[in-house]
Amino acid sequence: MTRQFGTGGIAQKVILSARGRIKDRLFGGIQRIDLGPSSAIAPDFRPVPTLLPQIKDEDRVKQMTFGLAYALQWRGRGSFDLSVSRAKYTKTIDFANPLL
Repeated sequence: MTRQFGTGGIAQKVILSARGRIKDRLFGGIQRIDLGPSSAIAPDFRPVPTLLPQIKDEDRVKQMTFGLAYALQWRGRGSFDLSVSRAKYTKTIDFANPLL
C-alpha cells in the first residue's frame, strides 16, 4: 500500500508492505530399482517401473515479512529514504520414521 503526498517542491511517500508464503512438501520414500545397463544416445526400451506407495516425510515452511518505508524528495536539493522490515520464518520437518 502506498501513500503519496507533498507540497511545493517536497514530495513524500509512505509504503506499507506485507508478503508471505506457505510451502508444504513431501519427500523421502526412497525405493531402489535396478535398471541394468542403458545408453545415453538410444531410446530406453525398458517399461516404466512400478513404484510402491510409501509414507513420505513432511517439510513445512511458513514465512511472513512486514515492511515500512518512507521517501522524501526535495526538488533541486536531494532525497532521503528510510525503510525497516521484520520477518518471521518457521520450518518444521516431520519424519515418517520416528528413529530419524
